[in-house]
Amino acid sequence: MLGQGLVQSQTQRLNLTQSLQQSIQLLQFDVEELDKYLDEAALNNPFLVVHQKTRPLATQVDFFEQLPAPKKYSLVDYVQEQLTMNWHDTRLRKMLWTLSESLTEKGYLIAQPAELLKEYQPTQLEIADCLTLFSQLDPPGLGARNLQESLTLQLARCPDKKIALQLVQHYYDNFICHRWSKIVARTQLSESDIQTAFDQLKTLSPYPAYGFSDSTITYVRPSLIVYEEQGCLKLTLGSGEQDGVGFAQSDYDQYQCAATKEVETYLHMQLADFHFLANSLAHRRRTILRIGQVILQRQTNFFETQGRAQIKPLLLQEVAQQLNVHPSTISRAIRGKYLQTSFGNYALKQFFGRSLPQQQEISTNDVKKVLARLIQEEDAKNPYTDRQLVELLKDKGFVIARRTVAKYREQLGFLKAKQRQRI
Repeated sequence: MLGQGLVQSQTQRLNLTQSLQQSIQLLQFDVEELDKYLDEAALNNPFLVVHQKTRPLATQVDFFEQLPAPKKYSLVDYVQEQLTMNWHDTRLRKMLWTLSESLTEKGYLIAQPAELLKEYQPTQLEIADCLTLFSQLDPPGLGARNLQESLTLQLARCPDKKIALQLVQHYYDNFICHRWSKIVARTQLSESDIQTAFDQLKTLSPYPAYGFSDSTITYVRPSLIVYEEQGCLKLTLGSGEQDGVGFAQSDYDQYQCAATKEVETYLHMQLADFHFLANSLAHRRRTILRIGQVILQRQTNFFETQGRAQIKPLLLQEVAQQLNVHPSTISRAIRGKYLQTSFGNYALKQFFGRSLPQQQEISTNDVKKVLARLIQEEDAKNPYTDRQLVELLKDKGFVIARRTVAKYREQLGFLKAKQRQRI
């Protein structure tokens, strides 16, 4: 008896662990993942009915939906189309085709051409001809091995390219890093000429494949909605959380009437799976709604001013403590979820962020927004140094160290003052 009791206890613990894992997985799904999960669950459980309240109806077919989907052009597609239109199916085109298949995502040709074309046993002259022809295809810069070579190939097609081409080919590091004085000392160019050349450089593509993408447009179905009713802010679950599940009880009863022992076991398993899924969905909605209530309470001023007020700092630990759950539960619950307002959609994670030391009402995101605005509005000929930015932020109520300003500036993608300076 003692042995049986021990085995039974272990089995219950294993089942609880599996259920907990599934519940956690359900909580962290974004809306699209949840849809897919429910559809798969319905396929595995013949008595499970998914109430798809908010998904587009399959019967509502738009005329334009019946048209062939437009082809997504990758860079390789574009290059190979040019090869097909401009060359006959010759050995040369085959070699160029092979090069096109070896392009990186950014459009660089990093591998050695001789190695890529070894099956054709080309001469050095043929390799050189292939690279020349390949670099003449669109987009400009195609087939370069690095950024410097890409800029060189792009400039070769530009008018008034002499100075910029000279600087990219012979003074690349100093040119890119704005070391104007070193370039002036080694050339007969003025700083004004160098600045003009640099402005020309900024009109070029950062890499050959720039503008080519396989990404598709995604539409957000919010998990939460904040709206105003009779002067008060209200919170409700959004369309992304409206799909529910039901159970085909009449079908279940019909099978149960004439069920064998094996079929009855199967029926009980399906019923248990349904109850688990329904309870997990209810737990997911309660958790998301409770988190939304904390966000609404903390960010009331943000919502009342329609996004003009700053978002206050809010930590996962604070919300977890308030809801009496683990911080990882909050992290899972906000993953990929969105909140809809009358002035836009916001990822739930946008409402979470750290505060500045000794300034609990000021979030780091707010500081970064102000810092970015200061740099964007500065005098380009006399950009602010990090120390000057510290003082300007202090005047606006943000007291932070210079090294913190430097860190935030780099995170925002701004160069040092010397490198931002225009002549």
